[in-house]
Amino acid sequence: MSGRGWVLVTVVLAVGLVGCGSGISEEDLAAVRSEAADAEASLRDLLDEAASEAEAAAEAASEAADSAADRLSGLESELADAEGAIVVAESERDAAVADLEPQEVLADRASELDDLAADLDARANGLEERASELEAREAAVSGTEAAIAASTFGNGTFIVGQDIPAGRYRSDGTGNGCYWERNTADGDGIIDNHFGSSPAVATVRDGEIFRTEDCGTWSPA
Repeated sequence: MSGRGWVLVTVVLAVGLVGCGSGISEEDLAAVRSEAADAEASLRDLLDEAASEAEAAAEAASEAADSAADRLSGLESELADAEGAIVVAESERDAAVADLEPQEVLADRASELDDLAADLDARANGLEERASELEAREAAVSGTEAAIAASTFGNGTFIVGQDIPAGRYRSDGTGNGCYWERNTADGDGIIDNHFGSSPAVATVRDGEIFRTEDCGTWSPA
């Protein structure tokens, strides 16, 4: 069992023992309450760590997107320069022909300019391919950011699979006023619910309706 699992088991056992306080001594009851407090502190630490990891992942994805955008801008500039060089080369070739130079000289010059134009065309094609690759990477980074944003939510009513992805979530709220419920797709039947302390944990499935109030911000557990 994971560290988070032991923490939850400890909390459940502690609450159960407190609820049956008449069967244990005051000293044992105080020990159980102390363990419950320690377990709650450990649970909060785990939640803080998960939130920090999610924030770091979002920041890294944002930095990657900015870097990709900068590189794409640079490639577009290089492509524009290459296209300008092609235009200049073609203009020089036409001017050489118009000067009525000796036929052999014109032929050599035209061949050189044709080679230059072909080389510049190849470079332009290469830059276009690199630009396409960067656009694909930027789209992938944007998708990651969108997925992170879609998996984090607060108060409200959500359709699982449309508004939020299915999965296991944990809230970061505090206090005893947290309420959530899982409802059937038609909203007429409560599958599961909770009212009490937060942080709280809930697992939702596609097609269900999930409603939450005063539990704080939910994120993937």
